[in-house]
Parts: sequence; structure tokens; C-alpha cells
Amino acid sequence: MNKKILVYIYDDMADFEVTLLCHMLGVDNGFEVITISSDLKVKTSKCGIAYVPKMTIKDFAQSKIKVDGIIIPGGWHFGTNHELSSLLKKLHEDQKLIAAICAAPWMLAVSGVLGTHRYTTSIESWSNDQKSVFGVDNPFDWVYYRDQRVVVDENIITAKGYAFVDFSIAVCSYLNLFKNDAEIIEFRENITGIN
Repeated sequence: MNKKILVYIYDDMADFEVTLLCHMLGVDNGFEVITISSDLKVKTSKCGIAYVPKMTIKDFAQSKIKVDGIIIPGGWHFGTNHELSSLLKKLHEDQKLIAAICAAPWMLAVSGVLGTHRYTTSIESWSNDQKSVFGVDNPFDWVYYRDQRVVVDENIITAKGYAFVDFSIAVCSYLNLFKNDAEIIEFRENITGIN
């Protein structure tokens, strides 16, 4: 089986929030990790590491490539992107995995895919600071917000930025990559050193 996962990359993303997950998917489980962005320019993460998109969102949307879902790292991504919103809607219609961490759930909210799904995010309120950075009024319906490390609701997984290990486990669990609960517990203990 040819497994593929998209990772949306952009300047100033918090890459540490998804690198463990990408390693687990690509190296440990044979997924092809396809980095996409609005253009093919090199993207520089918040810590200064440069990432190269494999394809644009538009080119992916026009391709016949089948994927298992998309992962979106957090960060202060400026403004909305119509192509990304359209892609998220299409993936959601197809019931593909949509996983967003830290501030990234705002992209799901503004795209309309959060809807009545329960979610979490590192953004705990929408102030004028968020409005000026993201370029939109509050897109969240706070009724569905949960103050939890990770929230899984159907095909949508969201997490707080500091919960990147839990996020990785939740995504891999969703994709049935662990044999059983004991394997999850062992993995968590090995990664965190906490029994």
C-alpha cells in the first residue's frame, strides 16, 4: 500500500511540533511525507531551519495523488489562504485525517471544517493581537473548545503546542499504526522517560 501524508509548511512555523510525527510516519511506518505550500519558495521555520515544499497546494489539488490526510504545524501564519481552505474542505469531505497543532486549528476554523467538532488550540482567546496577525475576526466557536492536551473528534485531531508527543501518538493511533495500547504506553515511556 502506498501511504502518503501532506504536511503544510510556511515561514515561521513551529516545526518541532510535527517533526517527531513526520519521523514516525515516514521512517517508522513507510509513509511518503509530501510537503506542500502556497508556492515553491524555501520556507524558514521559527528556529531557522529551511524547508523545501515538494509541490504547491494548487498543483496537489490538480493531481491525482491520494493521501491519508494533512498535518499542519502551529505558528503565527499571516492571513488566510483560499487554496488551503479549499484543500481542507475537500479532505474533510473525503473524511481524511486533518491534524493541526498549537495555533494551526485557526486554519481549520476559518476554513469551516471545525464546525461542531470538539477541538483544542494554544489560542485561548481571540484578541486584537490575533485579529491583526491572522487578518480575520474570531473564527472559533468556543462552545466546542476543550482545554485538553489533545482532542480527537472523528477525522480531526487538534493539540496544544507543548503536547507534540501526545499529538504524534494520537495521529499514529488514528492511522492504526500501534498494535495495541501496551505499545502506545511503551512508546510514551520511551520518548518521555515517564512511567
